Amino acid sequence: MKKIFALIILIGLFTGCFYGNDENLFGEWLFNVDGTYTYVFYDDGTGERGFPETRHWFTWETRGERLKISHEQRVARHEIQNEVWTFEIEEDVLTITNNNNPVEEIQFSYFTAIMENNPGLVGIWSWEESETFTYVFNGDGTGTRGFPGEDDSFTWAANDSRLNIFRDNPRRNEIRGELWTFELNNDRLVMTSLQQEDFTNSYTKLAGDY
Repeated sequence: MKKIFALIILIGLFTGCFYGNDENLFGEWLFNVDGTYTYVFYDDGTGERGFPETRHWFTWETRGERLKISHEQRVARHEIQNEVWTFEIEEDVLTITNNNNPVEEIQFSYFTAIMENNPGLVGIWSWEESETFTYVFNGDGTGTRGFPGEDDSFTWAANDSRLNIFRDNPRRNEIRGELWTFELNNDRLVMTSLQQEDFTNSYTKLAGDY
């Protein structure tokens, strides 16, 4: 009987220490002050945050209302490698409070789930400067781009004017998460980078419902 009781206590201890990934956090969250600083929580326990031109990778896990963030990159001497936050989600607003500094409370608004998409983008788009370079936006939120024979695959999410591209296999020193604004006018797509100044490309639609 004592062994059974001890086993129950041991299981309870392991259960109490268990961390997971709260699916309510999946997706991208925009800082309410200016909307340019964002958190992205991926369903595999990785994430990225920062301004469009400066993105930092991390891993994350949750237990109840506790959010633990671990930096993948080396941090400066005065920075904390593992951050612990308390989080709360009400409707589409995420509030996180730094457990090491309770005065630091930040609010974010939900942008879109990673696999949601704007149906107007679905199809094949040809670059106006070189017709052999194409974007393919699939209806399931996946896509490919490049010249013939290239295989740069990605997942994407978009609302009415903003497009996020998450590359599956970026090369070393290349970013995974790209942030764009876009305009649709009939069969013409204009994409402007939020991360690279004065970088705009135009595309013509070759086929829809892809």
